[in-house]
Amino acid sequence: MPPFGYNLVNSHLEINEEEAPVVKLIFSMYLDGQGGERICNFLNDSDYEPPRGEHWSKTSIYGMLENIAYIGTTSYNKRPRKGQRYNDKSEWVIVEDTHTPIISKEDFEKVQE
Repeated sequence: MPPFGYNLVNSHLEINEEEAPVVKLIFSMYLDGQGGERICNFLNDSDYEPPRGEHWSKTSIYGMLENIAYIGTTSYNKRPRKGQRYNDKSEWVIVEDTHTPIISKEDFEKVQE
């Protein structure tokens, strides 16, 4: 499944114009000092459609805030098989500029701090 904010088209991530503004809002709110729970509550109270399930969760918010896909980067070899533990980070393959970013690298790095 593609990350929230993207569609998978011919094995390539393309921006989903309806979801991308929500991704930008989440990053913006976090940069403004809002925590995951407050962002989650805001999205649920505002009827923003969650990625999966019936409501937004803190787990999904924090997962999005850490997802390098939003800066146009793709990672490979994180797990040997779906559902198994992650490989050591030294085994991950990171490829930059694989698709159009939704979030700037600068904002992403600020969020990671």
